Formats: sequence, C-alpha cells, structure tokens
Amino acid sequence: MSDECNVDSILSLMGGTIFHFIVGIKIMWGNVAPYITSYLVQFDPEVTYMNTLHVYTAMFLGQSLFMYLGGQLERKIGPRLTAYIGATLISGCTYMSSYCKSLHSLVFLQFLVGVGIG
Repeated sequence: MSDECNVDSILSLMGGTIFHFIVGIKIMWGNVAPYITSYLVQFDPEVTYMNTLHVYTAMFLGQSLFMYLGGQLERKIGPRLTAYIGATLISGCTYMSSYCKSLHSLVFLQFLVGVGIG
C-alpha cells in the first residue's frame, strides 16, 4: 500500500469538510436567532423570538421526515448524487433565506434545508 495521497482522497476530505460547514448552519441557530428576529421585525412587528424558534423546529422536522427517503434515494442513485442533491438543497435554500422578509417563507425554506440534511 502506498503512502501517497491520491486526488480522490483529498477531494473527499475537502468535500466532507465543506459539507460539515453547511450542516453547521443548523447547530448555530441559537446564535443568529436574535439577529434574524430583529431583522424580521422591520417587516412584521408581530414577530417575536418565540415565533422564530419555529424555524429551528421546521429544520429538524424536515430532516426527520426525509431521512428515511434519503437513505432509499442513496440506494437507488448512489451516494455521490444523493449528497450533491442534499448539499444543493441545503446551500440553495440557505441562500434564498437571506432574501426572506416574512417568517412563513423563512420557516418553509429552512424546512427544505432540513429535507436536504435528511
């Protein structure tokens, strides 16, 4: 066995690291929730911190509901394409969330982020 690292192993390591940065968005919600709440209050004065907790719940709901289907999809189309679809959902919906001006659209997009995680 060779001690040299091949390109595939380096790309796999980099891809896994980037994927964990993307999934880390879910973990840091408690840190950014006050800022998101204050941003959304500009557009809807009825939004409170308690309302924005639904975003976190929606993310976990999407993940838990679609985790089994993600496993089935992985068996059908392979792990690489499944990870690509999940990462695209996660990063795309997170990017679209930056343009949200209502709590309902933010909850929906973060639910889709959870689907991508699942």
